[in-house]
Amino acid sequence: MPTLCLAYRTRESECRYANLNEGKWPNRLSLDKPSSVESPQEAFGRVISRKSSLSPGKLSIKDYKTQIEKTDVHDRETDPFDWAAREKTSRWASSRAHLFLNSLFHVLTEFLMPDNSAMTLPDINPDLPNVLLIGDSISVGYTLPVRAQLKGQANVFRPLINGGSTIRGMELLDEWLGDRDWSVIHFNFGLHDLKYMDGDGAMADPPESGTQQVSIDVYESNLDKIVVRLQQTGAYLIWCSTTPVPEGSSGRIKGDADRYNGVASRVAAKHNLAVNDLYSFALERLGSIQRPANVHFTDDGSAVLGSQVVVAILGGLERQ
Repeated sequence: MPTLCLAYRTRESECRYANLNEGKWPNRLSLDKPSSVESPQEAFGRVISRKSSLSPGKLSIKDYKTQIEKTDVHDRETDPFDWAAREKTSRWASSRAHLFLNSLFHVLTEFLMPDNSAMTLPDINPDLPNVLLIGDSISVGYTLPVRAQLKGQANVFRPLINGGSTIRGMELLDEWLGDRDWSVIHFNFGLHDLKYMDGDGAMADPPESGTQQVSIDVYESNLDKIVVRLQQTGAYLIWCSTTPVPEGSSGRIKGDADRYNGVASRVAAKHNLAVNDLYSFALERLGSIQRPANVHFTDDGSAVLGSQVVVAILGGLERQ
């Protein structure tokens, strides 16, 4: 049986692995100094220690749940459940490991982040159409504004994790789609495909020292396969272009979003998809809605993006 590991990022931005074959989930999380292979509780505790002002010691489950709510758990650069190494290293070649960790991730997300409203199911009205938002942390940011603006008009769902790159999309798409009848699917992949990684699966610093997680050619191929699968749902599909990468953004290079959007546009045209050009929409007002030297947006900025997403979705619902 292969060793089952959970990848996470340490204070030094190294990639370590928690051995999931060892240890039981305790009532308290250890924050002792790191070892080369740690138990799950030590790994989770270490991430929270890094992301908070806590001193090394013991952290109760209650305190841990409170502390994690204060972190940006949707930003993959600081995500304690860091999947970069899973996509980049041979440790994850075992399909059993993939399935096990995917299930574990959902269990832990539900247990540790119950109050994260964007990562919850909507209040479902069976008389309303179902809308699915697929995307990374940018889409996480506008999920609640979209859900609020479409209240009474549609049930707005999203995967309960960061959608990540097209690699993750192809792996988990069937699970995200489930057996629900979708009227509109609004989707994006890009920021996690174009980011630069080093040989250890960490964000490259500077970006030029690494390689892109998914090359632009593979990205185009992956996206095409994703669209083919999405078309099988019969939903109205809306491709959402990748938002801009500003100068100085960690692990990414300004201009790459435009290049990746170019090949995504070819895929969208090939399949006659509707397009929500969120890239151009954001670019026109970037200084007022995006965080400095960061691909992420302010809360108000996410709400602005959400309003544009709502316009696209309403147009799709009218065509259904």
